[in-house]
Amino acid sequence: MMVSPGAFSSRCRSCGREITAEAPNCPHCGAANLEERCPHCNAVTTASQDKEMRWHCDLCGGPRLPRADPAFRRSKREVMHLKRAEGARRARAKSRAFIFGASMMGFGSTALLGLWGLIFSFSFPLVLTWALFAGAAALVIVWALGRSSNATKELKAAIDQAWMAAAGDVANRMKGAFSAQKLAQAMGIDEVQAEEMLALLEANDVIRSDVTEAGELAYQTKFRVGAVDTGAGEVDLEALAEAEAIAEEQRLKAQK
Repeated sequence: MMVSPGAFSSRCRSCGREITAEAPNCPHCGAANLEERCPHCNAVTTASQDKEMRWHCDLCGGPRLPRADPAFRRSKREVMHLKRAEGARRARAKSRAFIFGASMMGFGSTALLGLWGLIFSFSFPLVLTWALFAGAAALVIVWALGRSSNATKELKAAIDQAWMAAAGDVANRMKGAFSAQKLAQAMGIDEVQAEEMLALLEANDVIRSDVTEAGELAYQTKFRVGAVDTGAGEVDLEALAEAEAIAEEQRLKAQK
């Protein structure tokens, strides 16, 4: 079968043979093709869909964005939000570990008290000791539950901000009105997720929607980044991303 010129636009990282850029796997050796560097573990690997985080790194499990169309280069403003989301995810994991440990302490002290009472008899010092252990465990559980809840809220908010930053970058690079389908293709997501992103952007007054003559929704950005397609525009966006990352890091250090 003849292959038309331009059908191949990428090479496999493993075997080096030519493949199409959008192929999820190499048809020759089976290696994953849609890979990008993870901002958390720094590995070049793939990302998969996630119920809570939308997408996650297949290696470290941290929140990620899918591989976007190379024509719509992101400014990396989303990276600081993804890192904040990863910090919240790890903080929640620690809080859940405290909950588990405190629960085991409370259960263990109660079991020992019951066993002692069956074999010997209950005494005031014994009951007081159990109450101290059980009360401390209960306090730790309540404290950890609060931290876990706050971390979950922080995780969700940071992921929303990361996706909005990435979607805003893509929208700013769109020429003229665009649809949810076009945004989905550019960001490497499905139309349902694209519509969710467009709703968030519209709610935050980044884009506006109009109904076309065909009765379909078309979107256009309200504020465009000047000279986005030029080298200077890319430098400005990357400088902005770096400044925002530094400000976010200082804010987190101040909170600690």
